[in-house]
Amino acid sequence: SLSKAKKDREYFRAYLRRSFSLEQDRRIIACAEKYMDDAEVDPGIQADLRFSFAQANFLRGNFDIATDFLRKRHLDITPEGYTLLCQISWERGDRKNAIEKLAEAVRTFPSSDNLRAMLARWYKESGDLAAAKDSLNMLLVRDPTATSPRIQMLYLLPGEAQKDRRDAIINDILKDFSKNESALLELGQFANETSDYKLTDRLYKHAAESGFPSRPQFLLTHVETLTNAGKTKEAIAIVDELFLRNAKDQWFGEMRVTFDALRMIAYYTEGQADIGAINLKKVLDARGLQPQLICAIGKKLVQVRRFEEANNAMTLGHQRFENNQGILLQFVKMKVENEEMTDELESYLRKLMSMRRPPQELLQKAYTRIASDKFLYSEGRETLLKEIKSSIKQSAETEVGS
Repeated sequence: SLSKAKKDREYFRAYLRRSFSLEQDRRIIACAEKYMDDAEVDPGIQADLRFSFAQANFLRGNFDIATDFLRKRHLDITPEGYTLLCQISWERGDRKNAIEKLAEAVRTFPSSDNLRAMLARWYKESGDLAAAKDSLNMLLVRDPTATSPRIQMLYLLPGEAQKDRRDAIINDILKDFSKNESALLELGQFANETSDYKLTDRLYKHAAESGFPSRPQFLLTHVETLTNAGKTKEAIAIVDELFLRNAKDQWFGEMRVTFDALRMIAYYTEGQADIGAINLKKVLDARGLQPQLICAIGKKLVQVRRFEEANNAMTLGHQRFENNQGILLQFVKMKVENEEMTDELESYLRKLMSMRRPPQELLQKAYTRIASDKFLYSEGRETLLKEIKSSIKQSAETEVGS
């Protein structure tokens, strides 16, 4: 047990790795609160626990708690802590500021390849492909054997014309890192985002044959990729078989709700709304439903144009995790971007604005939405528009001064 391993850093690290892989953030937070200031615990373990506490709160959408803890414990002066602060800015939607902070971090910590890899990814997601390629090339010059930049380079080679180049890089990665679970999981994420279900199938079979502890994660990625690619019948069949063959396995019990969520989306995509609704209720009634899974469910439901179901799921998520900024931010974003979900936008936006400053881009979109004729007779409309305008102005002044 952990209480008997207070000097065994690797034991604690294995516990944290498994807990993160199974999205057991509450368990991580409870563990950190219990041991990170225990004088009998090894200082290295304490350091791991403190950062894990901040990271778990970040993943749960508790951005204020994570930010305040990083600064209070002076973790913001470490590469890992500063990176997490940048990630929080990014997740809040303040992407321009996040990239500027991360670029500054790369200059401050030039030996941190993780920072460069993240910067390249953010440049790519922001559409600055030239800057992304420069960052990745710099990483490859520093270490030609590094995994992450090679995988990230795949994103910069889109389209059928560059398929041969992508395939060559993928085959090299599979050959060079056949025993590296984290590298192959990252490759699986690329396959998921590009709907390459043949690659995720190949990765899952390799993980199963190799006996990787994280093989359930490979399978989860494959099922999600099948759904993204429109192969919903295949996705449903795999999950149904899992329920029959693995129902008693501990790992399946811990990940069951996630597989249920994917099956639910597959049914809605198939047009089987009745069965989808049954599965959605099962997912939302599940014990231990995590905030990040609720957000993912909401996004997926919007993608398949089940706006009422998305609204219900996010409403329930907000009720369960009332102070969770991640859920509220995502919910407001959905309401602003989808006319079918604008009911009660004003009240949710006011609550978001009462926390910390929302992203400037979101505020601008919200202003446009609420200024439209649909909200012409909304109570307190003019006051809210003035508040949004003031917040946008403060946001712009903060960015200039930062």
